[in-house]
Amino acid sequence: FAIPTGGSDGDGLWGYIAACDEMRQDFTDQNISPTAIITASGSGGTQAGLVVGASLLGMQANIYGVNVCDDEQYFIDKIKDDIADWQLKYPSQSAFEVTASMIRMIDGYVGAGYAKAGQSVINTIALLARTEGVVLDPVYSGKAFDGLLQEIGGGRFAADSDIVFIHTGGVYGLFPYKAMFSQLPEKF
Repeated sequence: FAIPTGGSDGDGLWGYIAACDEMRQDFTDQNISPTAIITASGSGGTQAGLVVGASLLGMQANIYGVNVCDDEQYFIDKIKDDIADWQLKYPSQSAFEVTASMIRMIDGYVGAGYAKAGQSVINTIALLARTEGVVLDPVYSGKAFDGLLQEIGGGRFAADSDIVFIHTGGVYGLFPYKAMFSQLPEKF
């Protein structure tokens, strides 16, 4: 069988459906009630899996994708298609209706394009690595986290709300940006 870009189809959603079950237990263990779960959206599969998992498990958090390419409408359509594919393949599991309000995008952080990070993203990656020891990549998680910080600063999310950010990896995307990181001040 063919594996689509990013593994984004009905079968590919299962990984993040399962992740929702794990997160639900973590939220209980840590006594948090997140209002939002944020992820990068590059092919839509991660976000689609989170939307399905949250719906199946009755999670109250809103799922947001920060698109790292294309635009908001592309991802709304793609995620709807992936969920429809999942519902077609697994009808006994899909006793819920996907509504437009379930697919939330945070648009406006694509920058110059896919895999083209601007200085704001590089600064965010460096700051998080220095202050928290968490390394993001400039293609997916760095753009998404930079967008999340800007949205928090702009008031989209309440300052005292629990927000969960899904770090999807991608550290190898750092290597092409060596020159941009080396230009940062040492005490950034």
